[in-house]
Amino acid sequence: MVFRRKFKTIGGYEVLGQVGGGSMASVYKGRDPATGEIVAIKVVQSTSSDNPVILMRFEREGQAIRMLNHPSIVRGYVFGHEEDFFYLIMEFVEGQDLSRRIKEKGRLTEKESLGIIIQIAQGLHHAHQQGIIHRDVKPANIMLTAEGQAKLADLGMAKTFGEDFDLTRSRTGMGTPNFMAPEQFQDAKRVDVRCDVYSLGATLYMAVTGAMPFSGRWPFSILEKKVNDDLIPPRELAPTLSEQIDLAIRRAVRADPNQRYATCLNFIEALTGKNQESSHSTVPWERRGRVRYDSRMEVECLLVEGRNHRAGLAKVRDVSASGIGLIFNRPFEPGTILGVELPKVDKPSRTLFARVVRAHEQPSAKWIVGCAFNQELTDSDIRALRG
Repeated sequence: MVFRRKFKTIGGYEVLGQVGGGSMASVYKGRDPATGEIVAIKVVQSTSSDNPVILMRFEREGQAIRMLNHPSIVRGYVFGHEEDFFYLIMEFVEGQDLSRRIKEKGRLTEKESLGIIIQIAQGLHHAHQQGIIHRDVKPANIMLTAEGQAKLADLGMAKTFGEDFDLTRSRTGMGTPNFMAPEQFQDAKRVDVRCDVYSLGATLYMAVTGAMPFSGRWPFSILEKKVNDDLIPPRELAPTLSEQIDLAIRRAVRADPNQRYATCLNFIEALTGKNQESSHSTVPWERRGRVRYDSRMEVECLLVEGRNHRAGLAKVRDVSASGIGLIFNRPFEPGTILGVELPKVDKPSRTLFARVVRAHEQPSAKWIVGCAFNQELTDSDIRALRG
Protein backbone atom coordinates (compact mmCIF):
# COMPACT_ATOMS: atom_id res chain seq x y z
CA MET A 1 0.00 0.00 0.00
CA VAL A 2 1.46 3.36 -0.97
CA PHE A 3 1.02 6.56 1.02
CA ARG A 4 -1.79 8.98 0.23
CA ARG A 5 -0.96 11.55 2.89
CA LYS A 6 1.46 14.43 2.49
CA PHE A 7 4.78 14.68 4.33
CA LYS A 8 6.62 17.82 5.39
CA THR A 9 9.77 16.00 6.53
CA ILE A 10 11.08 12.44 6.48
CA GLY A 11 14.15 11.47 8.44
CA GLY A 12 15.03 15.09 9.00
CA TYR A 13 14.91 15.84 5.27
CA GLU A 14 12.47 18.36 3.81
CA VAL A 15 9.97 16.77 1.39
CA LEU A 16 9.58 18.75 -1.84
CA GLY A 17 6.98 16.54 -3.50
CA GLN A 18 6.22 13.05 -4.79
CA VAL A 19 8.05 12.05 -7.96
CA GLY A 20 7.03 8.43 -8.37
CA GLY A 21 5.64 5.32 -6.81
CA GLY A 22 3.88 2.06 -7.37
CA SER A 23 2.14 -0.71 -5.51
CA MET A 24 5.05 -1.30 -3.13
CA ALA A 25 6.59 2.10 -2.39
CA SER A 26 6.35 5.85 -2.89
CA VAL A 27 9.28 8.03 -3.97
CA TYR A 28 9.68 11.66 -2.98
CA LYS A 29 12.10 14.40 -3.87
CA GLY A 30 13.72 15.83 -0.75
CA ARG A 31 16.32 18.28 0.46
CA ASP A 32 18.88 18.18 3.27
CA PRO A 33 18.15 21.40 5.20
CA ALA A 34 21.76 21.60 6.41
CA THR A 35 23.51 21.31 3.03
CA GLY A 36 20.77 21.94 0.48
CA GLU A 37 21.56 18.63 -1.22
CA ILE A 38 18.66 17.19 -3.23
CA VAL A 39 17.88 13.55 -2.43
CA ALA A 40 15.36 10.84 -3.29
CA ILE A 41 13.29 9.41 -0.44
CA LYS A 42 11.76 5.97 -0.91
CA VAL A 43 9.03 5.09 1.59
CA VAL A 44 7.14 1.89 2.40
CA GLN A 45 4.71 1.14 5.22
CA SER A 46 6.29 -0.77 8.09
CA THR A 47 3.08 -2.73 8.75
CA SER A 48 2.78 -4.17 5.23
CA SER A 49 0.03 -6.36 6.62
CA ASP A 50 -1.21 -7.30 3.18
CA ASN A 51 2.22 -8.45 2.00
CA PRO A 52 5.06 -8.62 4.57
CA VAL A 53 7.54 -9.65 1.84
CA ILE A 54 7.39 -6.05 0.56
CA LEU A 55 8.88 -4.77 3.80
CA MET A 56 11.51 -7.50 3.92
CA ARG A 57 12.64 -6.70 0.38
CA PHE A 58 12.76 -3.01 1.23
CA GLU A 59 14.94 -3.75 4.25
CA ARG A 60 17.21 -5.80 2.01
CA GLU A 61 17.47 -2.94 -0.47
CA GLY A 62 18.44 -0.60 2.34
CA GLN A 63 21.13 -2.99 3.56
CA ALA A 64 22.53 -3.68 0.10
CA ILE A 65 22.62 -0.10 -1.19
CA ARG A 66 24.42 1.10 1.95
CA MET A 67 27.17 -1.48 1.33
CA LEU A 68 27.96 -0.14 -2.14
CA ASN A 69 29.90 2.93 -3.21
CA HIS A 70 30.32 3.18 -6.98
CA PRO A 71 29.55 5.97 -9.47
CA SER A 72 27.43 3.57 -11.56
CA ILE A 73 25.16 2.53 -8.67
CA VAL A 74 22.61 4.86 -7.12
CA ARG A 75 24.02 5.63 -3.68
CA GLY A 76 22.12 5.06 -0.47
CA TYR A 77 22.69 7.37 2.50
CA VAL A 78 20.26 6.57 5.31
CA PHE A 79 17.92 3.66 6.07
CA GLY A 80 15.53 4.47 8.88
CA HIS A 81 12.12 4.12 10.49
CA GLU A 82 9.51 6.69 11.54
CA GLU A 83 6.06 6.09 12.98
CA ASP A 84 4.36 3.57 10.68
CA PHE A 85 6.84 3.52 7.81
CA PHE A 86 10.42 2.76 6.77
CA TYR A 87 12.37 5.08 4.50
CA LEU A 88 15.53 5.05 2.43
CA ILE A 89 17.39 8.27 1.62
CA MET A 90 19.17 7.94 -1.72
CA GLU A 91 21.04 9.89 -4.33
CA PHE A 92 18.64 11.83 -6.54
CA VAL A 93 19.25 11.11 -10.24
CA GLU A 94 17.91 13.72 -12.64
CA GLY A 95 17.15 12.00 -15.92
CA GLN A 96 15.26 9.10 -17.49
CA ASP A 97 15.65 5.34 -17.42
CA LEU A 98 17.05 3.32 -20.32
CA SER A 99 13.66 1.75 -21.06
CA ARG A 100 12.09 5.16 -21.68
CA ARG A 101 15.11 6.27 -23.73
CA ILE A 102 14.67 3.27 -26.05
CA LYS A 103 10.90 3.83 -26.33
CA GLU A 104 11.47 7.45 -27.33
CA LYS A 105 14.45 7.00 -29.67
CA GLY A 106 14.15 3.41 -30.86
CA ARG A 107 17.35 1.40 -31.00
CA LEU A 108 20.44 3.25 -29.81
CA THR A 109 23.76 3.49 -31.61
CA GLU A 110 26.38 0.89 -30.83
CA LYS A 111 28.60 3.56 -29.24
CA GLU A 112 25.86 4.91 -26.94
CA SER A 113 24.71 1.42 -25.96
CA LEU A 114 28.23 0.28 -25.06
CA GLY A 115 28.86 3.45 -23.07
CA ILE A 116 25.83 2.67 -20.91
CA ILE A 117 26.34 -1.07 -20.52
CA ILE A 118 30.05 -0.83 -19.69
CA GLN A 119 29.31 1.62 -16.89
CA ILE A 120 26.65 -0.69 -15.46
CA ALA A 121 28.93 -3.72 -15.84
CA GLN A 122 31.60 -1.92 -13.80
CA GLY A 123 29.02 -1.11 -11.12
CA LEU A 124 27.86 -4.74 -11.04
CA HIS A 125 31.46 -5.91 -10.73
CA HIS A 126 31.81 -3.71 -7.65
CA ALA A 127 28.60 -5.19 -6.21
CA HIS A 128 29.84 -8.73 -6.90
CA GLN A 129 33.12 -7.91 -5.12
CA GLN A 130 31.06 -7.04 -2.05
CA GLY A 131 29.14 -10.31 -2.32
CA ILE A 132 25.92 -8.86 -3.75
CA ILE A 133 24.03 -10.20 -6.80
CA HIS A 134 21.45 -7.79 -8.24
CA ARG A 135 19.09 -10.34 -9.93
CA ASP A 136 16.90 -7.73 -11.66
CA VAL A 137 19.10 -5.89 -14.17
CA LYS A 138 16.90 -4.45 -16.92
CA PRO A 139 16.49 -1.19 -18.86
CA ALA A 140 13.91 0.18 -16.41
CA ASN A 141 16.44 -0.11 -13.57
CA ILE A 142 19.17 1.86 -15.35
CA MET A 143 19.01 5.62 -14.84
CA LEU A 144 20.64 7.97 -17.37
CA THR A 145 21.74 11.50 -16.53
CA ALA A 146 22.03 14.42 -18.96
CA GLU A 147 25.83 14.23 -18.51
CA GLY A 148 25.95 10.68 -19.88
CA GLN A 149 26.26 8.82 -16.60
CA ALA A 150 24.46 5.50 -16.19
CA LYS A 151 23.42 4.35 -12.71
CA LEU A 152 21.96 1.04 -11.62
CA ALA A 153 18.97 1.30 -9.29
CA ASP A 154 16.55 -0.92 -7.34
CA LEU A 155 18.38 -3.52 -5.25
CA GLY A 156 15.15 -4.84 -3.75
CA MET A 157 15.76 -8.27 -5.26
CA ALA A 158 19.48 -8.46 -4.47
CA LYS A 159 20.98 -11.34 -2.51
CA THR A 160 24.36 -11.97 -0.93
CA PHE A 161 26.66 -14.90 -1.69
CA GLY A 162 26.04 -17.93 0.50
CA GLU A 163 22.85 -16.45 1.91
CA ASP A 164 20.63 -19.15 3.36
CA PHE A 165 17.62 -16.93 3.93
CA ASP A 166 15.79 -15.80 0.81
CA LEU A 167 12.48 -14.21 -0.02
CA THR A 168 11.85 -16.73 -2.78
CA ARG A 169 11.02 -20.37 -2.39
CA SER A 170 12.98 -23.06 -4.16
CA ARG A 171 11.76 -23.52 -7.73
CA THR A 172 10.27 -20.02 -7.72
CA GLY A 173 11.37 -17.45 -10.27
CA MET A 174 12.41 -13.92 -9.44
CA GLY A 175 13.00 -10.96 -11.73
CA THR A 176 11.61 -9.73 -15.06
CA PRO A 177 10.99 -12.64 -17.50
CA ASN A 178 12.50 -11.13 -20.67
CA PHE A 179 15.75 -10.15 -18.97
CA MET A 180 16.29 -12.70 -16.23
CA ALA A 181 18.42 -15.80 -16.64
CA PRO A 182 16.53 -19.08 -17.21
CA GLU A 183 17.84 -20.58 -13.96
CA GLN A 184 16.00 -17.83 -12.07
CA PHE A 185 12.66 -19.23 -13.28
CA GLN A 186 13.38 -22.45 -11.43
CA ASP A 187 15.42 -21.52 -8.35
CA ALA A 188 16.27 -17.83 -7.90
CA LYS A 189 18.08 -18.32 -4.61
CA ARG A 190 20.78 -20.61 -6.08
CA VAL A 191 21.98 -18.25 -8.81
CA ASP A 192 25.44 -16.67 -9.00
CA VAL A 193 26.95 -13.60 -10.71
CA ARG A 194 26.37 -15.13 -14.15
CA CYS A 195 22.66 -14.35 -13.86
CA ASP A 196 23.61 -10.64 -13.80
CA VAL A 197 25.85 -11.18 -16.84
CA TYR A 198 22.85 -12.71 -18.62
CA SER A 199 20.53 -9.82 -17.75
CA LEU A 200 23.18 -7.32 -18.79
CA GLY A 201 23.51 -9.05 -22.17
CA ALA A 202 19.74 -9.05 -22.62
CA THR A 203 19.63 -5.35 -21.76
CA LEU A 204 22.34 -4.59 -24.33
CA TYR A 205 20.33 -6.61 -26.88
CA MET A 206 17.33 -4.32 -26.41
CA ALA A 207 19.49 -1.20 -26.54
CA VAL A 208 21.12 -2.02 -29.88
CA THR A 209 18.06 -3.60 -31.55
CA GLY A 210 15.16 -1.68 -29.97
CA ALA A 211 13.41 -5.05 -29.57
CA MET A 212 12.53 -7.06 -26.49
CA PRO A 213 14.80 -10.12 -26.10
CA PHE A 214 13.05 -13.51 -26.17
CA SER A 215 9.66 -11.92 -26.73
CA GLY A 216 6.62 -14.03 -25.89
CA ARG A 217 3.07 -13.65 -24.68
CA TRP A 218 3.46 -15.75 -21.54
CA PRO A 219 6.36 -16.38 -19.12
CA PHE A 220 6.39 -20.06 -20.11
CA SER A 221 6.82 -19.26 -23.80
CA ILE A 222 9.63 -16.85 -22.92
CA LEU A 223 11.33 -19.52 -20.80
CA GLU A 224 11.00 -22.08 -23.60
CA LYS A 225 12.85 -19.74 -25.96
CA LYS A 226 15.53 -19.09 -23.36
CA VAL A 227 16.30 -22.72 -22.58
CA ASN A 228 16.50 -23.48 -26.31
CA ASP A 229 18.72 -20.44 -27.00
CA ASP A 230 16.05 -19.34 -29.46
CA LEU A 231 17.11 -15.71 -29.92
CA ILE A 232 16.95 -13.69 -33.12
CA PRO A 233 20.61 -12.67 -33.66
CA PRO A 234 21.09 -8.96 -32.94
CA ARG A 235 22.57 -8.29 -36.38
CA GLU A 236 19.40 -9.51 -38.08
CA LEU A 237 17.56 -6.62 -36.42
CA ALA A 238 20.46 -4.14 -36.51
CA PRO A 239 22.54 -4.91 -39.65
CA THR A 240 25.13 -2.20 -38.87
CA LEU A 241 25.99 -3.78 -35.52
CA SER A 242 29.57 -5.09 -35.40
CA GLU A 243 30.11 -8.84 -35.41
CA GLN A 244 32.12 -8.57 -32.19
CA ILE A 245 29.18 -7.11 -30.26
CA ASP A 246 26.72 -9.55 -31.85
CA LEU A 247 28.82 -12.52 -30.70
CA ALA A 248 29.37 -11.07 -27.21
CA ILE A 249 25.63 -10.57 -26.65
CA ARG A 250 24.73 -14.06 -27.83
CA ARG A 251 27.32 -15.65 -25.54
CA ALA A 252 26.19 -13.57 -22.55
CA VAL A 253 22.62 -14.87 -22.89
CA ARG A 254 23.38 -18.56 -23.35
CA ALA A 255 21.02 -20.82 -21.41
CA ASP A 256 23.89 -22.78 -19.86
CA PRO A 257 25.65 -20.55 -17.28
CA ASN A 258 28.93 -22.37 -17.97
CA GLN A 259 28.84 -21.11 -21.56
CA ARG A 260 28.44 -17.45 -20.55
CA TYR A 261 31.11 -15.01 -19.45
CA ALA A 262 32.15 -15.84 -15.90
CA THR A 263 32.22 -12.22 -14.73
CA CYS A 264 31.11 -8.76 -15.80
CA LEU A 265 34.75 -7.87 -16.43
CA ASN A 266 35.01 -10.76 -18.90
CA PHE A 267 31.92 -9.38 -20.66
CA ILE A 268 33.49 -5.91 -20.85
CA GLU A 269 36.64 -7.45 -22.33
CA ALA A 270 34.59 -9.19 -25.01
CA LEU A 271 32.83 -5.92 -25.86
CA THR A 272 35.95 -3.74 -25.92
CA GLY A 273 38.82 -6.12 -26.59
CA LYS A 274 40.66 -4.63 -23.59
CA ASN A 275 41.81 -6.39 -20.42
CA GLN A 276 40.01 -5.05 -17.34
CA GLU A 277 41.59 -6.90 -14.43
CA SER A 278 44.53 -4.54 -13.85
CA SER A 279 42.29 -1.51 -13.31
CA HIS A 280 39.71 -3.20 -11.05
CA SER A 281 41.81 -5.11 -8.54
CA THR A 282 41.37 -2.98 -5.44
CA VAL A 283 38.96 -4.02 -2.70
CA PRO A 284 37.26 -1.13 -0.88
CA TRP A 285 37.17 -3.06 2.41
CA GLU A 286 40.99 -3.08 2.58
CA ARG A 287 41.32 0.66 3.22
CA ARG A 288 43.37 0.83 6.46
CA GLY A 289 46.01 3.14 7.90
CA ARG A 290 43.52 5.93 8.62
CA VAL A 291 43.60 8.10 11.72
CA ARG A 292 41.79 6.31 14.52
CA TYR A 293 40.09 7.99 17.48
CA ASP A 294 39.61 6.39 20.89
CA SER A 295 36.07 6.11 22.22
CA ARG A 296 34.17 4.46 25.03
CA MET A 297 30.65 5.12 23.77
CA GLU A 298 27.98 2.44 23.93
CA VAL A 299 25.98 1.72 20.77
CA GLU A 300 23.12 -0.56 19.78
CA CYS A 301 24.04 -3.03 17.01
CA LEU A 302 21.88 -5.02 14.62
CA LEU A 303 22.75 -8.35 13.04
CA VAL A 304 21.82 -8.14 9.36
CA GLU A 305 20.43 -11.48 8.15
CA GLY A 306 17.63 -10.75 5.66
CA ARG A 307 15.99 -8.69 8.41
CA ASN A 308 17.58 -6.70 11.25
CA HIS A 309 17.86 -8.61 14.54
CA ARG A 310 19.33 -7.27 17.74
CA ALA A 311 23.01 -8.18 18.08
CA GLY A 312 23.27 -6.37 21.41
CA LEU A 313 24.98 -3.39 22.95
CA ALA A 314 28.64 -2.82 22.20
CA LYS A 315 31.25 -0.39 23.42
CA VAL A 316 33.11 1.56 20.76
CA ARG A 317 36.86 0.99 21.23
CA ASP A 318 37.99 3.24 18.39
CA VAL A 319 36.67 4.67 15.15
CA SER A 320 38.03 6.07 11.89
CA ALA A 321 36.56 7.23 8.60
CA SER A 322 36.75 3.67 7.27
CA GLY A 323 36.37 1.36 10.25
CA ILE A 324 35.33 0.79 13.84
CA GLY A 325 36.45 -1.42 16.72
CA LEU A 326 33.61 -2.74 18.88
CA ILE A 327 33.78 -4.60 22.22
CA PHE A 328 31.16 -7.36 22.45
CA ASN A 329 30.38 -10.22 24.81
CA ARG A 330 30.37 -12.53 21.78
CA PRO A 331 32.33 -13.05 18.54
CA PHE A 332 31.12 -12.62 14.95
CA GLU A 333 32.33 -14.43 11.86
CA PRO A 334 34.32 -12.35 9.32
CA GLY A 335 31.97 -11.17 6.58
CA THR A 336 29.02 -10.66 8.94
CA ILE A 337 27.19 -7.38 8.31
CA LEU A 338 26.39 -5.33 11.41
CA GLY A 339 24.17 -2.28 11.62
CA VAL A 340 25.58 0.28 14.06
CA GLU A 341 22.95 2.68 15.40
CA LEU A 342 24.47 6.16 15.21
CA PRO A 343 23.73 8.07 18.45
CA LYS A 344 21.28 10.95 18.10
CA VAL A 345 22.97 14.32 17.87
CA ASP A 346 21.10 16.97 15.90
CA LYS A 347 19.33 14.53 13.53
CA PRO A 348 17.15 11.42 13.99
CA SER A 349 18.95 8.18 14.75
CA ARG A 350 20.21 6.28 11.72
CA THR A 351 22.07 3.07 10.97
CA LEU A 352 25.60 2.67 9.60
CA PHE A 353 26.44 -0.67 8.00
CA ALA A 354 29.82 -2.33 8.47
CA ARG A 355 31.37 -5.69 7.57
CA VAL A 356 33.21 -7.71 10.25
CA VAL A 357 36.86 -8.09 9.28
CA ARG A 358 38.27 -9.81 12.36
CA ALA A 359 37.45 -10.76 15.97
CA HIS A 360 39.96 -11.18 18.82
CA GLU A 361 39.13 -12.72 22.19
CA GLN A 362 40.08 -10.65 25.25
CA PRO A 363 40.15 -11.38 29.02
CA SER A 364 36.82 -11.56 30.88
CA ALA A 365 35.07 -13.22 27.92
CA LYS A 366 35.14 -10.03 25.85
CA TRP A 367 35.73 -9.82 22.09
CA ILE A 368 37.16 -6.95 20.07
CA VAL A 369 35.38 -7.01 16.71
CA GLY A 370 37.01 -4.99 13.93
CA CYS A 371 34.68 -3.80 11.18
CA ALA A 372 35.03 -1.88 7.90
CA PHE A 373 32.32 0.59 6.91
CA ASN A 374 30.70 0.26 3.50
CA GLN A 375 31.52 3.91 2.79
CA GLU A 376 33.63 6.56 4.50
CA LEU A 377 32.12 8.33 7.48
CA THR A 378 31.65 12.07 7.58
CA ASP A 379 33.34 14.16 10.28
CA SER A 380 29.99 14.55 12.06
CA ASP A 381 29.51 10.75 12.08
CA ILE A 382 32.96 10.29 13.65
CA ARG A 383 32.22 12.94 16.28
CA ALA A 384 28.94 11.22 17.13
CA LEU A 385 30.72 7.90 17.69
CA ARG A 386 33.51 9.49 19.72
CA GLY A 387 31.01 11.07 22.13
